[in-house]
Amino acid sequence: MSAQNKAKNIEMKEPLFREKNSTMTLILNPHEDIQLSHESFDVLNQLEHFAVASVKMPAETNTPFGTVTYQYGDAYRFFLFQLHQASNLLEDVQLDDLEAQYVQQLHSAKQALTIILPFTHELQQCYQLQLSIANLLVPKMMGLIDENAQRFLCHQQVKMIAQSHYLPNPAMLFSIQAVQRSGKIWLHTHGLIRCQLTELEILNVTKDTYNDFYYLIKHLAIQLVYLRLEKPNDPVEQTQILGAFNHQHPIVSHTIPWNQALKYYPSQALGGTNDRQVDHHSLSNLIFILLIDEHDEQQLVTADKASHLFKQDPLYTVPPLEIKREKLVAHEQFPLLLKAFNQHKDAPTWVPLVKISIPHGEHNQENVWFQLDELTNEMIIGKATHDAQYLPDIKTDTVATFPLDQMIDWIIYTPEGTITPNEAYRLM
Repeated sequence: MSAQNKAKNIEMKEPLFREKNSTMTLILNPHEDIQLSHESFDVLNQLEHFAVASVKMPAETNTPFGTVTYQYGDAYRFFLFQLHQASNLLEDVQLDDLEAQYVQQLHSAKQALTIILPFTHELQQCYQLQLSIANLLVPKMMGLIDENAQRFLCHQQVKMIAQSHYLPNPAMLFSIQAVQRSGKIWLHTHGLIRCQLTELEILNVTKDTYNDFYYLIKHLAIQLVYLRLEKPNDPVEQTQILGAFNHQHPIVSHTIPWNQALKYYPSQALGGTNDRQVDHHSLSNLIFILLIDEHDEQQLVTADKASHLFKQDPLYTVPPLEIKREKLVAHEQFPLLLKAFNQHKDAPTWVPLVKISIPHGEHNQENVWFQLDELTNEMIIGKATHDAQYLPDIKTDTVATFPLDQMIDWIIYTPEGTITPNEAYRLM
């Protein structure tokens, strides 16, 4: 039997408890020695719609974990906690973007607090609640490891998300990671299993197609997060319409469990059975593309076989709730944009852009990006970065003035990378 045929018979492993439930580990300040008691959790009653019902310490549960039962709205829920030594915590997280001194402080930590919280279908709300719990219990933490997404969050980021009036970026619920070998890349997510979803993967990616397939995974994952919110009792459909290729043929994805999908790949492909002995062997689906021609003929192909189509300016559909959330967060974090603009407006390496929603016709809007020339609490002056499609008066470099309430998003390009409202803590 060939390796390809064997793939059909490999059973998916059951996800670990810490995979199925959101697991976050707080790294405590080495200068603090924290002791937990029943009263330590009273501070959580400050949270809106939240009331601690009961606390059991590890000694009372006869396990390494204590439990907190709480009422949130009309429902009773629980989370687990464990105060433990901080050792070997940072092995699976990316710290390259952090200053060396900060990383050294993280490695010097003596204590850590792990919080395990089961998610409901309100995924972003649960994520924000877990960060809020962490922020109140350990307000002087150095940072937090989201074990599911294998992501590190500094304290400022935790605090910003926890204290926001709006839901966090759905992309925070997962990460997209890459494994490389012999010129091929295996893209896969971490974190979606806690969202009652499967992880997502694409094999046979190359450097040339990396960005295209990264955004394909990202858009599909975000769409599934919102579908889970809107239809909590419905099974997630394997086939999803995500947008259109070059405003014409639809982008249709179809996912297949990895142990059934590997038969469509060479036996030695990166991401094959040999690469799943240790991990990536539980709930995970590979993304295929359903090609539909002008005669409505359909053909299902592996994503890499459709790579040429993703070079044709694919237009992804953004869920309406995400569009609304983006605008709310952009305005909530606007003071930090204004502060940064005034500090760096003469620096050529800082390029701030705002997205403006401009009406045309009776009920239509077109979104256009403008590079900022002037910015106040009431007004935006900028020049268009591209031609508008439906607004003949807006061409590249057209200078225009808009009231602030027409802003729906912003971004700053800096020498250290891009900053959006979701990363506004970097401007604090």
